[in-house]
Amino acid sequence: MPNGSLTTKNSREQPIRCGFLYDRLVEAIIELPEGVFVGTKISCCLWALRKNRKEDTVLFADASKFDLKGKTDHAEADLNKLIDTVQRYRAGQLPRQGDWYAIAALEEIKHKDYNLSPNFYLPLPDIAIEPIRENRKNFIVQLDWLCDRIEDETLVKCLRQWKEDPLPRYRNRILLGEACRITGGMTPPDRTEGDVMAADVKTVIRHLFLPDDLPARMKVFPSEIQKYRICKEDIFINRSSETKAQLGCGCIAMKDMKAVFGSYLKRLRVVSKELLPLYLAAYMRSAVYRREIERVSPAYTARVNLNRESLSAIYIYYPAMAGQERIAETLRAVHDFSERTEDGGSRDALKQFVALFIEQCITYPILCGQRGGDL
Repeated sequence: MPNGSLTTKNSREQPIRCGFLYDRLVEAIIELPEGVFVGTKISCCLWALRKNRKEDTVLFADASKFDLKGKTDHAEADLNKLIDTVQRYRAGQLPRQGDWYAIAALEEIKHKDYNLSPNFYLPLPDIAIEPIRENRKNFIVQLDWLCDRIEDETLVKCLRQWKEDPLPRYRNRILLGEACRITGGMTPPDRTEGDVMAADVKTVIRHLFLPDDLPARMKVFPSEIQKYRICKEDIFINRSSETKAQLGCGCIAMKDMKAVFGSYLKRLRVVSKELLPLYLAAYMRSAVYRREIERVSPAYTARVNLNRESLSAIYIYYPAMAGQERIAETLRAVHDFSERTEDGGSRDALKQFVALFIEQCITYPILCGQRGGDL
């Protein structure tokens, strides 16, 4: 079934799901890997239905990392592992929770509004910290290479501080719904043939900084310009995607633009005095934020996934203002230099550096703080 069947609140579909549950027909819900079906990357789910069950529980399993379409020994082992887990559950021999599965009682499912997305019941996956710690060496090498190549005093100064000064400590967190005002974009029926630039999903996924020249165009009425116009420090995230890794990416406008944003985007305007917009946009490219997306997203389909309610429940981890300012200053310097330079090699290197910078200066210190380790 499509993943939407697990969470839909459609007035016709949700009662059917509830009826299946209360009739004890649903034995297991299994999330399948992306690309199981030809022609789409969208992941689907397997509903295991069984008559005459007496158990008031459901087995939830995340097989999204399994190889279920290959013909290798590894694929056969994954399939056998899945089958064995279901059989042990039927026999009452399966522990209530494992790394990739969980058994939930009907009462818990009711408490979660009858949502059957497995990630609502499974523990959040750990982010491996050792590979990130080891990657620090590559980060320093990249810093040195950029400082030797780039002849821009402001940027070089910003880069060098991350080699010489300590990393920020992340001791604070805030819910996204408390930190930002969240609004949706324009609904685009019959508006694709327009002349106003518009931010779209592909642009947001591909860029941390919103480009000056946006490829999409929309027809916009004068009464809508003010409501949907893109302003400096607006942050946009895509609320739909075919893959988990691309859902909810953050992209920030560095200046006011004569442009609007489309319906599959959400605009965030920071209202908390504790957060800098550019820091927040960078945080939304981190592995910690990605884990938060997995925690709150009910299902992963090509349709809408992130509504205002789920977005508002995301935690933002952040350092003191001085730490945010260091991060923002560096990213701003990278952006400004990339806009000016004609050296394509430096631009590409800086794009790669930004991803490494977010890993080393946002993800890594947050994980250290959560696990009580030293930086």
